[in-house]
Amino acid sequence: MFASFRIVIIASIFSFLTGCSASLGGYLLKQGVTQLKINSKKIPVDKALKDPNIPEEIKSKLEYAQAVKQYAEDSLGLEKSKNYTYYLPFENAYLTYVVTAAQQYSMDQLSWNYPLVGSLPYRGFFELEDAKAEAARLEEKGYDTYIRGVSAYSTLGWFADPLTKPQLEHYTNAPLAELIIHELTHTTIYFSGEGDFNETLAEFVAGVGTRGFLIQQYGINNSPLAEWEISHKDEEVWNEFVRDAVKVLTKFYKKNRSSPNKEEIKKKVYAILKDRFRTMYLSRINNRKAYEALLNNKWNNAFLLSQYTYTKDPKLFERLYVMSGSNMPLFLKKIKGIKNRPRKESAYAALRALMDTKK
Repeated sequence: MFASFRIVIIASIFSFLTGCSASLGGYLLKQGVTQLKINSKKIPVDKALKDPNIPEEIKSKLEYAQAVKQYAEDSLGLEKSKNYTYYLPFENAYLTYVVTAAQQYSMDQLSWNYPLVGSLPYRGFFELEDAKAEAARLEEKGYDTYIRGVSAYSTLGWFADPLTKPQLEHYTNAPLAELIIHELTHTTIYFSGEGDFNETLAEFVAGVGTRGFLIQQYGINNSPLAEWEISHKDEEVWNEFVRDAVKVLTKFYKKNRSSPNKEEIKKKVYAILKDRFRTMYLSRINNRKAYEALLNNKWNNAFLLSQYTYTKDPKLFERLYVMSGSNMPLFLKKIKGIKNRPRKESAYAALRALMDTKK
């Protein structure tokens, strides 16, 4: 599943009126007003299914999404909500655009602070031009930047998140199930200011949940499951490369901290990384065409860290899941338990401590 945007516009106008800085307040106000406009255009799924103007392919996906939602709530233990019981006939290719940024000569990702949800490693915009303007502003300050369009985000239960036309058109059934389960995980469990933890957790739950749902729907020996597992393995190869690349770059910047030729050496390192992906990883990928396209992207620290956010130390979650008897509701209960960690302890540190006590 391609990484999707998760940023919350919560009580935007109230945040603006109660002490936010002018820049943050203006941002929240504009995005909040747009969020409210979007929210006003969604229609209940049962009404959409009766609308003769909505294509049958969209209706079929809407019905499929209800089955995914039901499975996620009943079998995985994700929180019951009105999410995905509405349809948004949004016409643009993407619902939002996300800007990520990082220091040019270190693997330190820029975070933005928001009311109630804490810091997040991205900033989202409903208009592409606004995202480009933010990226340009950050580049002038010396940051690497990366912009990507996305078709889904979670409001963590503050609004009933709809199924959108871009989602239903862009995703085939299995990736759509993965997307829905991922976003419902955010609604169920969210750690303020822990972006990497939240995203990697949601990716893990979505992976396990999608496989279970496809087996329930089609049986263990079925084409949708086989196709999804091939795609999932491809994604795991890419994620393995991303983790390795971040390690390489972290060591490189530490070693060359005082070098006057950092920029020139950096370009060579990125050329080496691209070549390494092409020669050592691409041969292990089934859908090579899709991943070869990534080589055409402008690679920089922001690009790689935007990918790393979704795959930081997933083996910790795998271990806890196995120790929970491969019981997802029990696994989620244990994850929720670490919310009571000391204030200064990160969610990852609390998870590692939990794992150590279980040895």
